[in-house]
Amino acid sequence: MRYENRKFADQTIAIDGNQYIGCTLERCELVYRGGESTEISNCSLGSCRFTFEGPAGTTLNFLSEMYHGGFQSIVEATFNNIRSNQNQTSRTIH
Repeated sequence: MRYENRKFADQTIAIDGNQYIGCTLERCELVYRGGESTEISNCSLGSCRFTFEGPAGTTLNFLSEMYHGGFQSIVEATFNNIRSNQNQTSRTIH
């Protein structure tokens, strides 16, 4: 679903597959489960928090275990790719 210039407050919102453009989100819990891609652009987020569940949560747990298991350089390389804005659905990190 596409939301433009809407205001959301004090809600738990499942964001998978949605587009938020120019919206204001205040004190919301934004839940991403690893489903369809989500777009959040030109929005104002005030006191919101992100929660990652399902496959998205599993991926973050995996990265945390890798990092603390001696593979910091691989995890850092993954985040460097994210910082460089390489929009890919599949990544290979060396």
